[in-house]
Amino acid sequence: MLSAFALLLAAPTDFPALKPGLRLGLHRGGYRSWPENTAYGFARAAAIHPDLIIETDVTSTSDGVPVLLHDDTVDRTTDGRGPIREMTLAQVKALDAGHGFAGRTGSFPYRGRGLTIPTLAEGLRAAGRNRMLIDLKPASDPAAVIRVIREEGAQNRVILASFVPALIEQARRLAPEIPTCYDSSQGLRLLTALRGNGWEAYRPQAPILSIMKEQVAQFRITDDEMRMVRAKGIMIHLHTLVDAEEAIRWSPLVDGFLTGDPRLLPLP
Repeated sequence: MLSAFALLLAAPTDFPALKPGLRLGLHRGGYRSWPENTAYGFARAAAIHPDLIIETDVTSTSDGVPVLLHDDTVDRTTDGRGPIREMTLAQVKALDAGHGFAGRTGSFPYRGRGLTIPTLAEGLRAAGRNRMLIDLKPASDPAAVIRVIREEGAQNRVILASFVPALIEQARRLAPEIPTCYDSSQGLRLLTALRGNGWEAYRPQAPILSIMKEQVAQFRITDDEMRMVRAKGIMIHLHTLVDAEEAIRWSPLVDGFLTGDPRLLPLP
């Protein structure tokens, strides 16, 4: 059973961030174990799981600073209210990023412990040497994100993704040395070619197809189609898995996946 997880070593690639393979990734830094998208959580994840990818989300404050937050608003995870794009960095830093984490017992163990929404720079530093998969949210600024990544010297350990085609395309133009995931438009074109007459001539548009398991069901993507995609040299990254049964089912078909808590999965 455990040997199935050894397959999370992908084919050779020119991108340093992908050469170890995708392996397992911690969704929002491991949101089931500690407050999501926090420097504290990243540091804990890096210490316990030095080989895993840390996934996170980047958006921008009103004064243009890239910060790490999944939602459009700060309501769910902090003690504040409102859209983050309308807040300055100083206002964002005044919020308690541990406020919304209930933990396994519902006791909110991280409230009042000084956790804040990190800047992208802080997140990269907290992750240490761990690789990071960074999702560009609609309010993010790719130019600012690339600038921070370069200032931190993190180009070789970062992967970029976005559901917004214009954002990931801008990131590709600005930083061709950083690997990216398929955007939604490219994904639909891939599926059209896969099911039409153009698959033999099809050329990969990005090194990684990052897809939700719900999308696999929605588009009725078969196991054989997933094998065909990987045969083109495109890595498949699946999210988000919650238990060992799911991991065992998907492991032969993907190059890596995200989970909120790796303790739920039988790792080698």
